[in-house]
Amino acid sequence: MVVPPLLVLERAGGSRTTTTGLFAVSNQLGAFGGASVGGLMLALGEFPLVGGCCLGVALIAAGLIHLTVRESATFLARAAPRPGPTATD
Repeated sequence: MVVPPLLVLERAGGSRTTTTGLFAVSNQLGAFGGASVGGLMLALGEFPLVGGCCLGVALIAAGLIHLTVRESATFLARAAPRPGPTATD
């Protein structure tokens, strides 16, 4: 759990405090909301409805990722740190 916050803070720039707060709030809402929706699905339709809900959420997430994530090779090439001068240069 150390890497995701560090990556978020590295990309945040001057808005580190806001980014840290949003990250914490999203974690708490996800844990509370996920448990609430899972309990509701279990109460309404037992385990088949829980599985259907998970499948639906996974499909929605895959669609959002496909629409929002940049081309990885291009993004990584631009985001990679440029090598600086070394002691042997």
